[in-house]
Amino acid sequence: MFSQARGFSIYGGQYIYNAGGTQTVQNSTITYEQIKLKTPTAPNVFTGRVEVIAEAVEKLLQNEPAHLAILGAGGMGKTALALHILRNEEVKDKFKDRIYFVPCEISSDAPSLIQTLVQTLQLSIPAGKTGFEVVESFLVSAQKPILLVLDNFETPWNGTDDQTAVENLIDHLLDKRSVAVILTMRAASSPGTKNWIKLGGESGIPPLKLDEARQAFMLISNSQEEEVEKLDWILNEVDCMPLAILLVAQLRRKQLGLDTLIKKWRDHKTAMLRNGRKESRLTSVAISIDLSLDMLENQNPECTSLLPILSYLPNGLPAWQEELDKLFPAYDTIVEILVVQLLEFALLYQESRSLKILSPIREYVQHRYPADKEHLNQMGKYYVKLLEEFGPCGKDDQDIIELHIANIVKVIGKQLHMTADKIYLHACDSVIAYSKFFPVTVSLIDIALAQLGPEEHQKEINLEFKKEYMLRQMGRGKQARENIERVQVTLQNASLNIPPDLMMKFSIECLYRLGKNFWMENNWHEARKMFLQARVGFEGIGNKLGAAQCLQSLGDISRMENKYSKAREMLAEAKVAFERIGNHLGAVQCLQSLGNICRIENKHHEATKMLVEAKGEFERIGEQLGAAQCLQYLSDISRMENKFPEARKILAEAKVAFERIGNQLGAAQCLRILGEIFWMENKYPEAREIVAEAKLAFERIGNQLGAAQCLRSLGDISRMENKYLQAREMVAEAKVVFERLGNQLGVARCLQSLGNISQMENKYPEAREIVAEAKVAFERIGNQLGAAYCLQSLGNIYQMGKRYAEARDMFVQAQIAFEKIGNQLGAAQCLQSLNDICRMENTYPSPREMVHLPQ
Repeated sequence: MFSQARGFSIYGGQYIYNAGGTQTVQNSTITYEQIKLKTPTAPNVFTGRVEVIAEAVEKLLQNEPAHLAILGAGGMGKTALALHILRNEEVKDKFKDRIYFVPCEISSDAPSLIQTLVQTLQLSIPAGKTGFEVVESFLVSAQKPILLVLDNFETPWNGTDDQTAVENLIDHLLDKRSVAVILTMRAASSPGTKNWIKLGGESGIPPLKLDEARQAFMLISNSQEEEVEKLDWILNEVDCMPLAILLVAQLRRKQLGLDTLIKKWRDHKTAMLRNGRKESRLTSVAISIDLSLDMLENQNPECTSLLPILSYLPNGLPAWQEELDKLFPAYDTIVEILVVQLLEFALLYQESRSLKILSPIREYVQHRYPADKEHLNQMGKYYVKLLEEFGPCGKDDQDIIELHIANIVKVIGKQLHMTADKIYLHACDSVIAYSKFFPVTVSLIDIALAQLGPEEHQKEINLEFKKEYMLRQMGRGKQARENIERVQVTLQNASLNIPPDLMMKFSIECLYRLGKNFWMENNWHEARKMFLQARVGFEGIGNKLGAAQCLQSLGDISRMENKYSKAREMLAEAKVAFERIGNHLGAVQCLQSLGNICRIENKHHEATKMLVEAKGEFERIGEQLGAAQCLQYLSDISRMENKFPEARKILAEAKVAFERIGNQLGAAQCLRILGEIFWMENKYPEAREIVAEAKLAFERIGNQLGAAQCLRSLGDISRMENKYLQAREMVAEAKVVFERLGNQLGVARCLQSLGNISQMENKYPEAREIVAEAKVAFERIGNQLGAAYCLQSLGNIYQMGKRYAEARDMFVQAQIAFEKIGNQLGAAQCLQSLNDICRMENTYPSPREMVHLPQ
């Protein structure tokens, strides 16, 4: 086996190695007891890795001996994976008692590794024989397959001054036809010159998937129930790293709540990831990482010069082979070589052409090698140039920006915090131009505001306006409105260093923006009041564009209130006003709204014609958002015509269009509507899955309003499946969110849904009370359609309770309400219900009262 080895001998039971061929005595002796005490057992909680284990078992059961490498960073569960492979019944059946676990962390070089092998295999060394000969004889003479597990092989590999000897040793082991090997190692590449099967992928063993991490946490912490949103947050913060999950779960088992754990992570990061007074690599993430860093410093200390910057960047470095020299422009050394070394020590890993560091490792490395001012300036210059090249004033490539977005926010935010330099303010403007990133970039506005001087009121107001728009687009209307109210208070200060005409413009714009926020909250009454005041103000200062936009918004309010004639008149007037001042975008938006009115009035042919025309105009002027919205509305026409496959197809096209421009809100809305289509088809499981996906999409972009709407829809789906308890819980939770957001329409609809649930449970008095409350809520915000539906529901409740007189009164009121707003379907349904009551009472209307139902 070791016929080609050189420089090995044995002396008095001590294993000796000397590269020059002379004998030296190695003082420490490795015992069998040491080996057994260093050999762990497989952990009881082990989630995920099913596919990796299946691959390993398949390879081990083949006739040819398998050489499996489990590689990756410390704390990834490499040893646990190896131990669970050994627990497989087919593996145990093949190798029986010929499975040997070799804890290589007690071996610092080739001679000590040989000593460990001899003790693990429980071999004795006859006089005149060497350890090599004994091991070779044992392995060569084996009649049945043997499985060696070389655990933590990085210790002898990186701890020796003669890596060639260790390389030769591992190659000789792999040459034995009877020997299968599983190797675990903190590395990116397998040792030696032989071929290995790398388990888990090219970057080694990946982190756990979120559901696997969640399962592991619950089992280890012995927890019965947790708030999923909070649990997922902390699991994502530690990048689902197995050792980090273990340590956090152990803290949870000691009765520390998730809120406490989240606070501890925010305050202390990796320092909290430890358990026990005497720490080791298995009980402390910091010690586990230190092992890798110490080996790196011992072998190639120059590599550590990259760590302050690389560990600062949460996204890592995308397209690293192209970008590395730009980020590190002043290096004399070939930087790529240093990166390769960091990859070899598994401190970095590659994913989709990006260099990355797992979060717990990144946080600890930044603690040990913190970025100083020079590093921060280096990163700042890099990201200023990147935004100049790919931002809105350059190639406008938000896909590139997205790869770096967390880095940009962290680096630019830090620079703004240190200095309000113009180049960083401009960089801030560039990145907040993209609505897709509002949830993470809105914090930059607060940092920029904090750096303004006491006399920079104009800049302050413009920044507050930007923040208001961002908050509004994220569905955080209440916060956005509070922002504008703060600006209004500021504008009341007579000592502001702002010209009077600009003060007037700012004041009017506040009214317009408040109107937009009330619009988002479906508070039509307050929205109309604001737009009317703003319109008068804009006309007074000669701002024709502002006046036209107010008129457009007033028309849209009338449309939402089902006052279609009035809405059509206002929008047509606004369209002419936009055309007169050459604002093509505003004119096309009015055309789109006019098409929507026809859509709601069930004038599908006319609506389709207008929306198709608007879509074409949007595309012609490069307004992709408007074009995507038109597709969304066109899909709704198909849905209303019960052309569900066609509706789904158009909606999928709209979703792709929204995603292409980075409009995650539109894409999430498409998902929600798709769920509603499945609901209309009575496909409740599909509807639930899609709406739940939409809810996650809204949550991901920080749109609480959309998430709450999805939660209410999920409750309605549960109601249709007769899961009343679940339905009530979901709708009640959604109602709380709507109340917190100040969204009165959402509250009213939740009340309506809760009333419907009580009705289906035959709790008629309770149902009447809740629906009556919903009716008042709809009336309060001027939503006549919602109020009409409540009247209809009250009629149904009275009818089911056999209180026909009250039912008749409700249906008559509902019929009048539906007719008033032009809802022919609702009116016809009420007439049908009135006829049903007559039939039940054996009474019939007079000829004058006789109704003719639609054919």
